[in-house]
Amino acid sequence: MKKILPVFVLLVGFVSCGLKDKNTSLVSKEFQTYVQKSFDDPKTLKEIVEIAPSDTISLSSIKSMVIMSDSLIDITRKIYNIKDSLSTAKIKDQINVLKHSRGITYSDAYTAQLLAIEVMTTIQKIVNLRTKLDYQQESLNRLCDSLEYMPALYIYDIIYRKQYPEGLKLETVYAYVDSLSGFKSILTEKKDDEMMCPEYSAVFEKSKECMITLNNIETLYQKKDEQAEELFKFILRVK
Repeated sequence: MKKILPVFVLLVGFVSCGLKDKNTSLVSKEFQTYVQKSFDDPKTLKEIVEIAPSDTISLSSIKSMVIMSDSLIDITRKIYNIKDSLSTAKIKDQINVLKHSRGITYSDAYTAQLLAIEVMTTIQKIVNLRTKLDYQQESLNRLCDSLEYMPALYIYDIIYRKQYPEGLKLETVYAYVDSLSGFKSILTEKKDDEMMCPEYSAVFEKSKECMITLNNIETLYQKKDEQAEELFKFILRVK
């Protein structure tokens, strides 16, 4: 199974819906002001190629992201439950086979026991992390449910051509418009996390924490599988 954390990027990208195209004229006007203040020579702006809505961060889109996060966690939890039941049964079966093998030495039994302890220690770490994930998920949903109406944040890509000594260049800046207070800022780099309201930022951080914990659990499962494989190989050699 591939790492889960990159999926969080997709979850964040999911919030790009419901943009307000009526803000285009406002963004165009503010960009002209930006050019006058930020360009050494405003005349180097040759044309605005496009003002394109790219993202919306709103209460509905935040809740959609949380629902997707919950679904991902629930699916992986079911997969892990199946892996747990299969792995535990196989370990018990192999240890039982070893106990009934003829000519087994004390050293062999001791080594097998150590290998089994390694597996069980990793399983306990997984259990602890899954408890942590449950808490994080509950916290994320409580935080999302506690949100009252918050203004939406609309992001626009402003694509333009600028004259340089070496010729024309196509460049992009990013405009942010708040549904409550209006125009916020134009930035040369996208900084959605800084521009959105603190309440939304908190939800994104909690969701990211869930994804990180989910990745850590996956890493431990890979470690457990490797340890169990070593145990099974050892038993096959000595029985």
